[in-house]
Amino acid sequence: MKVGVTGGSGFIGSHVCERLLADGHSVVCVDSLISGKAENLSVILDNLTFLELDITDSTFLEAVPVDLDCIVHLAFPTPLCTRDRSRQFHTVASIGTANVLDWALASNAKVLYGSSISVYGVPEFLPITEEHRVNPMLVYGANKLHGEMLCRAYHEMYGLEFEILRISDVFGPRDGRANAINNFIAAALSGGSVRLKGEGKQRRSYTYVADIADIIASLVSPVASNSLLNIAGPNALSIRDVLEAVARVVGTELEIDVEPGADPRDYVIDTERLNARLPDLSFTGLTEALAATIQYHRMRLQ
Repeated sequence: MKVGVTGGSGFIGSHVCERLLADGHSVVCVDSLISGKAENLSVILDNLTFLELDITDSTFLEAVPVDLDCIVHLAFPTPLCTRDRSRQFHTVASIGTANVLDWALASNAKVLYGSSISVYGVPEFLPITEEHRVNPMLVYGANKLHGEMLCRAYHEMYGLEFEILRISDVFGPRDGRANAINNFIAAALSGGSVRLKGEGKQRRSYTYVADIADIIASLVSPVASNSLLNIAGPNALSIRDVLEAVARVVGTELEIDVEPGADPRDYVIDTERLNARLPDLSFTGLTEALAATIQYHRMRLQ
């Protein structure tokens, strides 16, 4: 199959490109390099078609091939996104996504849209199933939900085939965000301290990036559900569990500063629908996944 990947030089996208190539697919990688990095594709660059394009550009459709079978839409400069209203990249979520969906229609291609569990907001019940209401508490989540709605509208109006993938708490090599796991690793490698809010009891369904790439590669087939799937690791872990696992893999002890208060967002994600769709799915163990992530951080420090 010929597969397009938007945001293909980004954290998740570069792993997806690698996996698709390993499976024998032809890959067209589209990235503006706003937050993606060309170095993420250095090993595979000669084996794919790379187009440095901004999906929000008015001439985008004139610059892309229209003979694809599937488009994996992951383009969003998440590492640059903050809670500042001016750093939300609304045009990527709206105009950019519409352009990508028009690209899919022109190619008669299915779309795999990379959404986020952020669309759920504060959970009303656990584990969170795909039937949980959507009520984003962050603008980022609202933007991701906007993209979901565009997929559904394009399906109703133009017959677009799609799958929405609500991805949970991804981590792994090439992740440039200042999130919990990366902060823990940085502290463990430097001998610094870490801060935990509310004893670090809040839970997350952490998901290793290579496992996400495997799942996406398994879903590029022509079959489309025109629905959505939660994409999450098999075990929900507390923030403290992950911190202790990082310290154990690095071989150090971390000084912990506990802050008062609590984070109400226990994101324990139900993956029954995903498991039914991909019954042979397997996941990387936490120790192995953290070891690969920590090794990446060590290499970056050299």
